[in-house]
Amino acid sequence: MKKRSVCIGVFNPNQATIDALTKLDLEGKVDLEIRLPVKSRRKFFIEITSVNSEYVKIWTEGICSTVESTGAVAKIIEEKRIMAMKTKTKTEILVSFYKSKEKYERLFHEIQRLFETDPDFPEDSVYLMRHRIKGEQRLIEKITEENRKRKTTSLIDPKNYQDKINDILGIRIICFRRSDVEKVEKYLLCLKDEKKLNFIKKPEKKQPPFLWIQNPKERVQKLKDLQYSGYSSIHYVIKLGKGLKVSRELLPLRCEIQVRTILEEAWGEIDHKYRYEIKRKGLHIPSAIDRGFRAFSAYLQAASVQAEYLCRDVDTFLSELRTTKRPKHVKPTITPAPPSEPPAAKPKTIAEVLQRKVSFTPTARTISYVERRMFDAGFSGDLPNSLDQKVLTDEVGNIFEQIYTKVMGKGPFVSPSDRDIDLLNLVNYSLFRLVQPENVAQEGLKAVLKSRIGY
Repeated sequence: MKKRSVCIGVFNPNQATIDALTKLDLEGKVDLEIRLPVKSRRKFFIEITSVNSEYVKIWTEGICSTVESTGAVAKIIEEKRIMAMKTKTKTEILVSFYKSKEKYERLFHEIQRLFETDPDFPEDSVYLMRHRIKGEQRLIEKITEENRKRKTTSLIDPKNYQDKINDILGIRIICFRRSDVEKVEKYLLCLKDEKKLNFIKKPEKKQPPFLWIQNPKERVQKLKDLQYSGYSSIHYVIKLGKGLKVSRELLPLRCEIQVRTILEEAWGEIDHKYRYEIKRKGLHIPSAIDRGFRAFSAYLQAASVQAEYLCRDVDTFLSELRTTKRPKHVKPTITPAPPSEPPAAKPKTIAEVLQRKVSFTPTARTISYVERRMFDAGFSGDLPNSLDQKVLTDEVGNIFEQIYTKVMGKGPFVSPSDRDIDLLNLVNYSLFRLVQPENVAQEGLKAVLKSRIGY
């Protein structure tokens, strides 16, 4: 079944034009869509769609007459025919979707497990992570909307909809502050470099038209990328990478990950319920209310920047406090016995220590994490030597191997995809036992290992 669609351009509109259009009674015979502009208010577009071409003709003439009676100018831009989604096609898509819902739930849990078992995940920067699977009605609506924009040769159908609709599974990572969003960005890029995630397209930063330039040298984003809705977040479209051990049937599935701050989340939820959903139904929101929403968005953007500055001040205060109160360690003077053999050369880098201990070259992210953990544990100065002589001792390595083998059913550092995580577990256990009793440290290690295998 084909539909006919006519696009009308409206030039130099006024409020009377908008009011007249919203009062039209279409009698359910045609679909009317008004597309307001982003950059200019001197023109907008109306699209009239119906299966019955005679209805389209009658309402086109009627709307053009209505627009021109208000002093504006109406001009037919284009006419086209589009394929209406058949009932059979909808049924096939929905049957396929219901069969795949369980896979999308598994996909989310795999991504969640990846984050939760990775010691380098910036957990302290994340307030909440939640997900949703798109509802069947909204899925059909989105496919219909997408098909209206496409040529008939590339329509979305039951065979390709999972490759064309990127957000059947949506995951939202909500951060405390803007700098936390940057940490999550860097983390996701590391997962991409390690082939644990595949980016289907370049991350998309959606920003409102309120620019807060913190660095004067920062390149200002093009105005065409700014959204007048006030909506703000970073969107990723990803698939699981080959660097993960997961079921092969999950690898083709796509997922959209959104990263935003708490304040941006607050705006997004209010906007979605009280403006986006209403506009999607074709209802017109009075301009005064619309302006009020935009002003509210600007307030929250300003609050987001202010929150970042306040949090930085707290970070600086705590850092200075730790530096002031850190106890000075007095090293006892010990006269060493003359060595019977020449002492081994001190390791020069943390990477050298790690490679010698576990017989593989860790990733740059793992090395950076170990260095940060050493600083957090109070070590300074010659970090490589401290790591070698005080943290990753032979005794610790033997205990770790015994516990790992008992819990995991295999030895550590065997699987190329797991060995960096194994190493981080070893380092964390080694540092933990320096400040806790041995039995507490061992039970903590067992709990971490069990969480990795889904106990």
